[in-house]
Amino acid sequence: MLGRAASGIGALSCRVLAPTPADLVVAYQARGMQGVLTGADRHGPDAEHPRFWRRDDGVHVDLGHVDEISRFAVVARSSGGTLVVTTATGARIDLDLPDDGRSVALTGHVVLGCLVLRAEGRSVTGTLRDATEAYGYDDVTWASPDRPLSPSHPHPHEGNL
Repeated sequence: MLGRAASGIGALSCRVLAPTPADLVVAYQARGMQGVLTGADRHGPDAEHPRFWRRDDGVHVDLGHVDEISRFAVVARSSGGTLVVTTATGARIDLDLPDDGRSVALTGHVVLGCLVLRAEGRSVTGTLRDATEAYGYDDVTWASPDRPLSPSHPHPHEGNL
């Protein structure tokens, strides 16, 4: 658990150290909406007020607005390696990733203003949608089983895409 000070400063960063490339995805619930950031999206819930973002070096969580975040899950698609989680205050967690494809590596929950992190390390068979729904992210609209729509995107049956 990060204390109140560490939970509200800078960013939480997640990256993979591995001999082969890995892909990180973050499922989140913030400001009352759920979303999933994949390689296609760079900011969530939106680009104007991102609380989660992706760069080539990994996924990041804006802890300066932890009061707007309810929870998140980091999903890794890799063939082994280590998920390295760091904070602006210098805290670091290293988590071994399974060798068998997709796993929910880490979850985070905000409890009374403090960020609680949990190493999951659970391998998940099936699609990205299956992995995120297994952790309760079931209010996400999907274009396909591995391609979510952004939270601000209209539902496919509610108008033109």
